[in-house]
Amino acid sequence: MRGIAILGVLWYHAYPGALIGFIGVDIFFVISGFLISSIIFSNLEKNTFSFSEFYIRRIRRILPALITVMLASLIFGWFALTAEEYQSLGQHIAGGAVFVSNFLLWSESGYFDDAAATKPMLHLWSLAIEEQFYIFWPLLMIIVWRNHKNFLKAVAIIGILSFAFSIYQVAHDPSGSFYSPFSRFWELMAGSVIAYMALHKPEFIRCFPNLQSTVGFLLLLAGFIFIDRGQTFPGWWVLLPVLGTSLIISAGHTAWINRYLLSNRFLLWVGLISYPLYLWHWVLLSFLKILKSDILTVKLSALAVAISFILAWLTYKLIEHPCRFGKHKLSTSVILLSFLAALGIAGHTIYQHQGLQSRQSAPSLHEANHGDIGHAAFFRQLQTYYPCLPAELQKTAMKHGCLQSRKDTGPDIAIIGDSHAQHVYLGLAKSLPATNILLFMQDGFPELDSKHFHDVMQTVIHTESITKVVLAAYWKFRIRPTQLEQFKQSFGETVKALTAANKAVYIIEDLPHFSFRPAKCKYAGRLGLGLGPVNKCSESSAYFYREKKKFTQLLKKAVGDNRMVKFIDISRLFCDTEQCHMAKNGELFYRDTNHLNINGSIYAGKAISRLLDINDAKR
Repeated sequence: MRGIAILGVLWYHAYPGALIGFIGVDIFFVISGFLISSIIFSNLEKNTFSFSEFYIRRIRRILPALITVMLASLIFGWFALTAEEYQSLGQHIAGGAVFVSNFLLWSESGYFDDAAATKPMLHLWSLAIEEQFYIFWPLLMIIVWRNHKNFLKAVAIIGILSFAFSIYQVAHDPSGSFYSPFSRFWELMAGSVIAYMALHKPEFIRCFPNLQSTVGFLLLLAGFIFIDRGQTFPGWWVLLPVLGTSLIISAGHTAWINRYLLSNRFLLWVGLISYPLYLWHWVLLSFLKILKSDILTVKLSALAVAISFILAWLTYKLIEHPCRFGKHKLSTSVILLSFLAALGIAGHTIYQHQGLQSRQSAPSLHEANHGDIGHAAFFRQLQTYYPCLPAELQKTAMKHGCLQSRKDTGPDIAIIGDSHAQHVYLGLAKSLPATNILLFMQDGFPELDSKHFHDVMQTVIHTESITKVVLAAYWKFRIRPTQLEQFKQSFGETVKALTAANKAVYIIEDLPHFSFRPAKCKYAGRLGLGLGPVNKCSESSAYFYREKKKFTQLLKKAVGDNRMVKFIDISRLFCDTEQCHMAKNGELFYRDTNHLNINGSIYAGKAISRLLDINDAKR
């Protein structure tokens, strides 16, 4: 089962476009709950359970491979990563060292979260949840055991609450549901129930072993095929891997599928090294994606997976096995904990000191184009402006999403939309310092019918000082092909309402979305690994122009022949007839694949300000 789980995870991570592999971690949760609970129950039966012995076993099982991978990542990152990337790595290693990676990733998740593929320690979220579970689980079992309480009743109550929380959370905070331990604990408890039943009431769970394992295998197969990142997960979908794994484990070793299919030597060997393999494979794939700042080829992904098998076997043979089964249990545990603490301190220090920027002087890595990447510098610039009025609008806007450029006057121009409105606001505000520009930004489509935008649209309509309204969004992402008629009607009515209130409306068209990250354009060198063109800053404009034309035509059809509406094409600032460019004359314009950085916003803002026909005294 471990072999199937890790192979699914490897396949999904190496080839994310594939439709299988997403549920591997959930299989691991059930297996872990079963194995660890079996050990605890067995020791309780013999009256030999010891907390110190339990945690020493966990330390010797988990830390050797974890420390090895973390240390290797820090060393490699020293030579290969930029300051921003190394700072992020340090933060996540610090979080991994104290097993709070899931909470850290939860706090980072959201509209502007950096791509998950560029976080080498991302996969430690599942390990963190397991260790958080094993903080309270042995204590709960001992209390229930010693007080002669009904174990199944206690687990059922906690498990049902955990599952109910998962269902609730996935509808209100999908990231929270994915990373929260409280929405995942029931998966480990499912394995614990099987362990309890196997020890005390085996006749209840092994009535039809062949049928159980067959149904379980089919449920897993359905989960591998039909569950991917497109579904809200975990939610109800997670029942497929949890029930499937539980049925297969409960069937026992006599079931035909378990005995002949799941017990073959290859799967057993893969299961043996599954833990270090889980740790290594994602680190290798993530570092490659960081270094390439691009999508990995099929061959490069396959090479990373092959190397991860080799490293996993070496880690298991030379490090994990000796530490886990050596004689000096206590001293080994103390040494391992000391190493982990040192790594945590090192990671935190790297994070606190902005990734040790002095490393940038290394000849293997230098800046080819100047400009900020990521979102921190851009958001710091936004903080120099003022929270927008009226104050009640601030409650409905995202962070840094409800601002005005001047504090002492009413707004003159309103920019409304998603982050593609926000990233032109900064440059426009700098280009028109005597004009008060209002920004309202939300993760949604800028229209009257939207619950996110209704109040601000009404405010803008009834604010006489606002004479011009700029609508901007990532139109390609926002306009759904299945809802074109609804879009044309709602967006058209929005524009009519604005122009009826004597507002001139400007619609900013899409700008290029690049397939590679801006680090590939900003930096040169990367250890000379030949992982792709260095300083790649351009790509063909043909696809972008085709897509832009399609969505611009939809926008124009929606607004009709309204003379108070003008379209602003800023793509010409970045594209010519052949290529779209992320940088010009040594200046980088993007902070991720589709958002302008400070340079890009100022560059675009100057062009937009000329088209708005504003009499700005300080312009």
